[in-house]
Amino acid sequence: MSSSRDAAVHLPLNKIKTIMKSSPDVESIGVDAVFCMSKAAELFVTYLTAQAFYKGDSNSKSIEYRNLANIVNNDEDDVFGFLQEIVPRKITMKEYCEIMKQQPNREDTENGD
Repeated sequence: MSSSRDAAVHLPLNKIKTIMKSSPDVESIGVDAVFCMSKAAELFVTYLTAQAFYKGDSNSKSIEYRNLANIVNNDEDDVFGFLQEIVPRKITMKEYCEIMKQQPNREDTENGD
């Protein structure tokens, strides 16, 4: 891959290509496809972090995990909905126990009781 393209993106193109090749449905990957995927990933990360920064704490000059989790889980447009399992909102152990109390017993539902 040419060095001018490498300079145009910040993510390592060889890593992007490795990730793309990890799909069993992919047989070959062109140089242009790798470059486009890298650039798209960069733009997506830039957009996600900008949203987390602007909708986060106005007094902070940094982005914390909770800012990202709030953006992903409170997204009205559902742009980031696919990330909800990857970037879950942190909860306390007490909140988790309350959630588990409200869930039906899995053994009862599996046995048809």
